[in-house]
Amino acid sequence: MKLKPIGYVSNRVGRRRYNGWRGVISEIIIDTEYAEALEGLEGFSHIYVLFYLHEIEGPFKMKIHPTGNLNTH
Repeated sequence: MKLKPIGYVSNRVGRRRYNGWRGVISEIIIDTEYAEALEGLEGFSHIYVLFYLHEIEGPFKMKIHPTGNLNTH
């Protein structure tokens, strides 16, 4: 399978390792050639974002508890 990125995520953290994600606001930047496909998006309350963790460094946990809440999986 070949993947072709159509954009990227930008935030104040950048590419450094960071453990305080709760307060981070990220922006999804879509390449201009795909902008027309997003017309009317503001009328929706939710979107699905598919991503590929291409720069992840191992080892990493296969299962985590989001925000440290042991009741979530």
